[in-house]
Amino acid sequence: MKRIQIEVKGNKAIFITVLLLIIVGAVWFYWYEWRPSRIRQECFSKATEEKENVLNIENNLVLGGFPLTKRADYEKIFEDTYSSCILEKGLEKTKNNMNSLIILTIYGVLVVISLWEKIRNYSDWLNKSKENEEIELQKFTNEMASRGFAQSGQRNQGEQRIKDNFAFKRRKKRRKHIKELAWSIIPIDVFFKNLRDN
Repeated sequence: MKRIQIEVKGNKAIFITVLLLIIVGAVWFYWYEWRPSRIRQECFSKATEEKENVLNIENNLVLGGFPLTKRADYEKIFEDTYSSCILEKGLEKTKNNMNSLIILTIYGVLVVISLWEKIRNYSDWLNKSKENEEIELQKFTNEMASRGFAQSGQRNQGEQRIKDNFAFKRRKKRRKHIKELAWSIIPIDVFFKNLRDN
């Protein structure tokens, strides 16, 4: 029964990792693929409309009898409108940060996988520790029963000593495990600081 629970926990961690990767991938796809293409389409339409408006104004002026000394540079109007629209929508800023986000995403996924691996290893060790404690208690109980101390204070003290010993080992391992988890997370802050500095 315990073995099945451990396997389910391992599969749960894999499921959560895959789910996180899908979510991160979907957000990344939206932010760097779908959203920019929609912004480019919108800005292209806006720039084309602006270019046609200037062309129509010039044509109306010429048809109205006002001679033009210099015609407008339609391509420049299109490029300026398109560039200002893209900057207004924030597309250029996100384009520059794309590599940083990819690196950050990969790093984050690796840290999460590392954390889950450490948690799973600790969980496995904890289960084995509990099993070993039960085995030691059973051995001690059998030994005391064979000596004729089935219900004695000496037996109770011995059992308590075994339980305390395993509890001490678990506390020590838990402290070590918490330190390992903390050191797995701490480099993220350093990584963010480096990203901000760049």
